[in-house]
Amino acid sequence: MDKDIDYYLGAFEKMKRALMRGVKAPHKPLLLLAILNLCQRGTIKDNHIVL
Repeated sequence: MDKDIDYYLGAFEKMKRALMRGVKAPHKPLLLLAILNLCQRGTIKDNHIVL
C-alpha cells in the first residue's frame, strides 16, 4: 500500500508536539525525519531502533 506525499504531509501536520513559549517544539518531526533517512540509507533494517 503506497501512500502519496500528501498523506505524509498531513501526518506531520497532525503530529502532537510540545509547546515551548507558545511555539511548537521541532524535536519529534526532526527525529522522525532522521530515522526515515537512516531507513532509506539502509542503516536501520529492522522495525526497532537500539539506543
